[in-house]
Amino acid sequence: MAAPLDHPPFCYQREFLNLPGWHEGAFVLASLAVSDDPERQLRYQLHIGNCDKIVKLSIDYKTLEGRTNTRHKLRVLREALSEFSAALEQWFEEHPLPPKE
Repeated sequence: MAAPLDHPPFCYQREFLNLPGWHEGAFVLASLAVSDDPERQLRYQLHIGNCDKIVKLSIDYKTLEGRTNTRHKLRVLREALSEFSAALEQWFEEHPLPPKE
């Protein structure tokens, strides 16, 4: 059983990824909290869901090497999403949809 939390998460973001009216199964959940046990362990969730698929990312924080790897993992994800988004926006501009008839 997970240790209880002594206060609310210090980071909590749960957002639907789709606009209203689209499938509601796409989401992102990012949460950080500290447990109330003597070790004051970090409790985290980093989940990305789309329809029936959910990716749960591991965060290693107990060693210097683990923290270094976690920083790298998050930096790579941030950069990949940013580059992907910019490229897709450019493609949308270069390939407009035909007008509706």
